[in-house]
Amino acid sequence: MQKLLKIVFTLAAISGWLYFYFPTLKIIYKDKLFTQKICSSPVTYSIESVDIGFKISEKEVSDALTEAVSIWEEARNTDLFNQVDSGADIKVILKFDDRQKITNSLGGLNGTIEVENSQIEVQRINYKALESQYNKAKSEYEYSLQKYYAMRGADNQSLQRAEQELRSDQQRLEQLRNELNNYAGTLNSQVSSLNTKINSFNSLEQQRGERFNEGEYVEDKGTRTIYVYEFEDREKLVRLLAHEFGHALGLEHVAGAKSIMNEINGSSSIVLSSQDLAELNRVCSSSNNTISTE
Repeated sequence: MQKLLKIVFTLAAISGWLYFYFPTLKIIYKDKLFTQKICSSPVTYSIESVDIGFKISEKEVSDALTEAVSIWEEARNTDLFNQVDSGADIKVILKFDDRQKITNSLGGLNGTIEVENSQIEVQRINYKALESQYNKAKSEYEYSLQKYYAMRGADNQSLQRAEQELRSDQQRLEQLRNELNNYAGTLNSQVSSLNTKINSFNSLEQQRGERFNEGEYVEDKGTRTIYVYEFEDREKLVRLLAHEFGHALGLEHVAGAKSIMNEINGSSSIVLSSQDLAELNRVCSSSNNTISTE
């Protein structure tokens, strides 16, 4: 009887241990299988969701994903990734939040700033032309004034002609002065408006930050997810996805301003740098195939 109870307690203990530790063991086993896939067989990925706020279709996202993974695959001349409909190793989620809203605002402001800056440059040219007319009219008025004073002793008819000429030049000068002042006021107002937009742009740019925070690769309890939070255009989206797929392979950040795995997203390049290639070779060093970094 005691032997039977001992067996029952042992089985209960094993069951309890499995109950508490089996999920962890399952995650460890799943992580090991994923690690073994890297650089040796395709890691699968799928599109989990695309927020409508991005105004991009799932087909466009799929095409961007294909281009992003091909950057790494072409470097090794092998299939490192494979897109599937479900049960993927990596899920891709485009999550719309304030980051993309800021990016959209920056894009709109940048376009407005460029247009208004061009308009102001035209206005400045026109102002300079009007100023030149004013200076010419002022010279003509001063000449007419001198001429009038010089002819004060002349006959009445000549003096009247001089007065008419002086009055005409004076009216012309006053008209141009008013136009010039109005133009200056309008130009100053446009410059002030432009400066306000530039300040708004700079403020939003500071909120967004310069670090590579448009997306992230997250590993959590055996699940792997690439999150996309913001991108300015398709080229930036491809670069962002390539960066996060690099992390999925196990690549760390590297130096080189144009490197895809550089921590700061200051470039639009979607070509692997020598630093990118060296990091890829490091991760895939377990295979016999390496690629030149020259």
